[in-house]
Amino acid sequence: MFYPHLPDKQVNKVIIGSGYNEEIYINLQKLGIEPILTAKSTNVRSGIRNHADLCVCPLTDNNFLLSKEQVELSDILIKNGCNTSFIDEDLGYDYPSDVLLNCVIIGKHIIYNPQTVSSKIRDFVRKKDLIEVTVRQGYTKCSITPLTIDSFITDDISIGSRAVDFGFDVLVIGKGEIKLKDFNYGFIGGATGKISENKLVITGNAAKLSDYDKIKKFLYKKDIELIQLSDGDVEDIGSIFPID
Repeated sequence: MFYPHLPDKQVNKVIIGSGYNEEIYINLQKLGIEPILTAKSTNVRSGIRNHADLCVCPLTDNNFLLSKEQVELSDILIKNGCNTSFIDEDLGYDYPSDVLLNCVIIGKHIIYNPQTVSSKIRDFVRKKDLIEVTVRQGYTKCSITPLTIDSFITDDISIGSRAVDFGFDVLVIGKGEIKLKDFNYGFIGGATGKISENKLVITGNAAKLSDYDKIKKFLYKKDIELIQLSDGDVEDIGSIFPID
């Protein structure tokens, strides 16, 4: 049992988008982790069509909210003991219709733009009485790497400033160095995911990032090891979600 994004032990499966550097999937398998792939969100822009954080929202450790086209993923998750449900809206090409599922539940908090998420998420927030950290950024999960129930890394200074007011320990890093197909740059949250309480994976060679030393120090403070899944550039692939 763990909070979404924050496994308390080594996981053996993760949800991840398809079609990226093959080295990423191979190295996950070498770690004993099976990649479960999302289907393409065909209504979404091509560069982010495979992103898990646009079509999946982990609500709890085993409860996932999905976009309508993720029927096969739903079947796989159910076979793995998870619960799934679907949003009522269709994902769309233009922002904000592509970020209906893009938010982050960290512990008892949810960091999100309530104006851009699906009504199913707003209903869940009310039902569970989550503490709302409201922000203007709709690509919230893309922008956040959860580390513990009260800490994360982000490349969005406005999210970082807002979360500090709620007691979060936040490392804000520079923006613009993470690769994202068909876009000028990607985001740190979309390039990372936790696979155990003390291990964080990143899609590429983190040493290429200007803030690498800051990231290392912050992770050291949290007793978290950084594991690189490839020797290539750090790429935003739409987040990596752990499954118990």
